[in-house]
Amino acid sequence: MPRRLRSCAAAVLLLATAIQPGEATTAYTYGPREYAAVIDGRAPGGRMTIAAHGKGEDSADDFHLYLTTAHGRRKPIPLPGIGPDETFDHGGQSYRASWSPDAHRVAVTFRIERHVLALRLYAIRHGRPQRIDMPDILRTVLGQTSLAADDFDIRTGTTVVTWLGPTRFRLDERRLLHGDPAVLLPALHGFGRRQPGREPAPPASPRNGEPTAFIAFAATVVCRVSPRERVRIERLKAGHFE
Repeated sequence: MPRRLRSCAAAVLLLATAIQPGEATTAYTYGPREYAAVIDGRAPGGRMTIAAHGKGEDSADDFHLYLTTAHGRRKPIPLPGIGPDETFDHGGQSYRASWSPDAHRVAVTFRIERHVLALRLYAIRHGRPQRIDMPDILRTVLGQTSLAADDFDIRTGTTVVTWLGPTRFRLDERRLLHGDPAVLLPALHGFGRRQPGREPAPPASPRNGEPTAFIAFAATVVCRVSPRERVRIERLKAGHFE
């Protein structure tokens, strides 16, 4: 049973496992003043923690992630972009934080669908979270191609964040795409490989009637955050294919 930390403002429940794509949705019913710390949610120095809280049975109502402070000295502040309309899970152990070494920024990964992980990046200014826009790596690789919305879909996706310093981080991003390989593979410029044998009878592509296939996409990206909290890609290369 996790240890409970109680204060006059909040109780933070520490949880030590992380959800994986494909697992069933997680649910948890929170007490009125109970906040569940996400995986690696405590910032360097221990003065802030990313924690989850929701209302109602299984937290189906008004679920959010929050920035909380040590000893509950300040009211928890919701993180923009991680709320009831964007999330798949309601348990704190289903979310993972990655703090920069100076605790001025934090990345959070979580599921938006059963098999797809999303990433949010935040700057912490004066004790408040400010969302930072992130580049779409897959779209950056595809560039100015003429792919239509129905040329492919994303079946699974994961992103791993590794901080290289206070303002630099590496993203290891993988996606499993499904679509017409004759269209997708040239557009991915070496960032994609065909995954044979995953579908016994693939449907035809709506573009040219050819059989569709699963395409693995892998990219490793080094990014830097500017003083104005804008993310710039410094290096982009094909990632490791499993």
